[in-house]
Amino acid sequence: MPLRFTYSIGGVLFAALAGVLLLLSTGWAWWVCWLLAVNVVLFALYGWDKRRAGAGGGGNGVRIPELTLHVLAAGGGTPGAFAGQRTFRHKTRKRPFQVVFWLTVAAQVGLAAWILAGTPLP
Repeated sequence: MPLRFTYSIGGVLFAALAGVLLLLSTGWAWWVCWLLAVNVVLFALYGWDKRRAGAGGGGNGVRIPELTLHVLAAGGGTPGAFAGQRTFRHKTRKRPFQVVFWLTVAAQVGLAAWILAGTPLP
């Protein structure tokens, strides 16, 4: 399995584990726990990747693949991703990355509007 998929699966599993631990310790709704966990994990991954980028870590395989950042953002982590981008000034000038990120945000806003409007999903 390519390394970028391994990182993506690992990121999702780590966020899921954090969400389950939060659920078990608080009793909050599962989706609240997931959203908190995925946003905190994604924010931390932006910081980690920025640090590795500054340290020249691109050649030794410890950078976080863009696919991982996009997968976690699509899974509800766009607020954490946005905060990570702004806080660490990371991935803000890479145009193709930003296009995918903002399309993800638009899709999530559209889905949220659809759900809040009470329209049943197809």
